[in-house]
Amino acid sequence: HTDAWAAAQRVAERIWSECLRYTKPAPRQMEDWLIEAINRPGGKLARFWVERISSAKRAQGQGWSTIPTEIANSVRTIIGDSSQAAAHARVVIASQLHYLFSIDPAFAQAELLPLFDWIRNVTTAEQCWHGFVMCGRWLPGFTEQLLPSFHEMIAQAGSQSDTIRRATIMQIAVLALYRLPDPLSKDWFPSVIRALDEHGLSALAAEIDHALSGVDASTVEGIWERWIKRYWEERLLGRPKRFTSDEARHTGCWALSAGKHFPEAVKLVAALQPPPHFEHVGFLSRVDSKHLARDFPTATADLLLVNFSTPDLKIYADDTLQNIWRALVNAKLTPEKLRNVRTGILRSGIDTHDWT
Repeated sequence: HTDAWAAAQRVAERIWSECLRYTKPAPRQMEDWLIEAINRPGGKLARFWVERISSAKRAQGQGWSTIPTEIANSVRTIIGDSSQAAAHARVVIASQLHYLFSIDPAFAQAELLPLFDWIRNVTTAEQCWHGFVMCGRWLPGFTEQLLPSFHEMIAQAGSQSDTIRRATIMQIAVLALYRLPDPLSKDWFPSVIRALDEHGLSALAAEIDHALSGVDASTVEGIWERWIKRYWEERLLGRPKRFTSDEARHTGCWALSAGKHFPEAVKLVAALQPPPHFEHVGFLSRVDSKHLARDFPTATADLLLVNFSTPDLKIYADDTLQNIWRALVNAKLTPEKLRNVRTGILRSGIDTHDWT
């Protein structure tokens, strides 16, 4: 098996030296560098080299320390070249930065991280960031170092393809929720908010909502305490910007995942102006599935009143709404609070007295 890999390596080196290194540099042909790269010879060659490195690591087992010199030299030659095949190879290699850094930090630090620098080369940086935002993972060893270059990628998000824009937004959410202890420190997250346009802000709020809804309540509670509450309060004061209407709709849904902080989150939802319009976000079904009316009846009633205050609201007399209503009734809310909720439901033409 080792001999087979060695033979394959010699073939790959010959393909590069006799053919691919002579491909002429050209602008990308597709909107996304990675999609283009994985379907071109240079990208396929890069995928071979990643597999070659992986096979060498498996063969060395506990004796592994760094990428073998003969492999590292070949990869270094390819990613440093100016040909079009090299451009495609760089995209694929950059998409695997986290893996290569984890097995050989020195190689990644010296050969890969500089490629993400926009000042050094704009085209090369764009290639690498396209690869990374699509497939990359943030590691403690390089996160802080790459944040300034990533900010430039964020600033360009509005001019990128839908695929790259969505991937960039997802990477912002990952950093804010799971990688940075306090994303508000050093003005990082506020600077992200300033850089994003209205569409980007809405997409980021929706991505964070999706992420929060997929983890356990204790995790969200920790994130809430670390930075979300402070961030929300600052945004309500217009720092660094006021919420846009669509962004507020998705941000308001963060409250549904706030666990024990749900009551104070509802107060922040109520402070959003104009009141968020919780349509097309599964709002009532999430209130029901999380048993919020049972566990936090007063806060749930207050949240429903915010929802019912929006004009032209369409709700349906299905089991979800009935479950929420019955839970509120069983919780023995004050007559006034229950009456206000019933009035809000009645505005949509639904009479709770019809439910047995």
